[in-house]
Amino acid sequence: MVKKIAVFTVVLLVCSYAVHLYSIEVGAIIGTINKPSRLTYGLSASMGFLVPMVKFEIELYKKANTEAPELSNAITGGVKFRPKFGKFAPYAIAGFGVDFKSITLDFDDYEAFTFLGGGLHLYVTGMLSFRADVRFLNYSGYNRTRLSAGLFIHL
Repeated sequence: MVKKIAVFTVVLLVCSYAVHLYSIEVGAIIGTINKPSRLTYGLSASMGFLVPMVKFEIELYKKANTEAPELSNAITGGVKFRPKFGKFAPYAIAGFGVDFKSITLDFDDYEAFTFLGGGLHLYVTGMLSFRADVRFLNYSGYNRTRLSAGLFIHL
């Protein structure tokens, strides 16, 4: 009987600990990229697991009114460091991305870039937040800045 209680207690503690380590956030974003200025809109998803305050993020977004329609879409992946202080959750992010028109196996159709950035989540409730974000995109030979905002659901 004592063994069953001990095993049940350990399982309960591990499960409650895992709930705090595992988190998902999904949101819609809208913003602008400079040089030349153009509207961007898309989806963003982050997932944290095991390491507190560290999340892995993927964003898919479309660039409207682009001068180069062959590079009208983008996908990025990054690592986000995001502590939370009450209703505020500032963060820093670094990652890699590519611009493309459609997904192909010809790597000449992609333009790669790296990025650094930061932002702030402002929590309205425990599951809903607004995000403001600035990212500095470093292409080979030129740089751009992306400003964006979004509405996120945290699970």
